[in-house]
Amino acid sequence: MTVIVSPPVPKSDQRFDDWMILFWKRAFEAISAGGGGGAGVPEYVDNAAALAGGLAVGYVYRTGGDLKIVI
Repeated sequence: MTVIVSPPVPKSDQRFDDWMILFWKRAFEAISAGGGGGAGVPEYVDNAAALAGGLAVGYVYRTGGDLKIVI
């Protein structure tokens, strides 16, 4: 006997969806501000440095080649 189990239907998490939209919007704005190539995204060593550098919670920064968001 074969039992087929389908994965559960994903639940919509509106807060997560809103966060992702905001994240990508700010990421693209930061990249566009630098003329492309990521030059417009400020670089910080960690989240604490980004906060100390004046970025607000929810803004995008980078550490090397990794895009991150201030929390």
